[in-house]
Amino acid sequence: MNRRQLKQQLVAAGVPEGNYFIVGIDSQQTPGKGGGFGELVVAPTEDERGWRILTEERGQIQRETTFATEDEACDAAWAELQPRFQPVRQRTPEERERARARARDAVADYERAAENYRSTES
Repeated sequence: MNRRQLKQQLVAAGVPEGNYFIVGIDSQQTPGKGGGFGELVVAPTEDERGWRILTEERGQIQRETTFATEDEACDAAWAELQPRFQPVRQRTPEERERARARARDAVADYERAAENYRSTES
């Protein structure tokens, strides 16, 4: 995939724009973008013979990986940035009933404590 395709995938997946900066695609004028605030940057290498993804913090490169092609760099960026949706495990009927029983017990404990508190006030 190229940078434009990467950008389209990131937008479609709802990845926050503050998490990445794609050189040549994202505007340098966008606040919080390309300013070294920890986002993942996709850019050509300094000698423009390859591609790199890097993270920068306060102007210091924290991590940098180079790739031979734009396609490899964009695939690596997507692998790092793509959302990891973890479906919530559904409780079994027995687990739901145990949770309800704990909630009923907690309410009863609270009501007893409140009654004891009221009876000591008078």
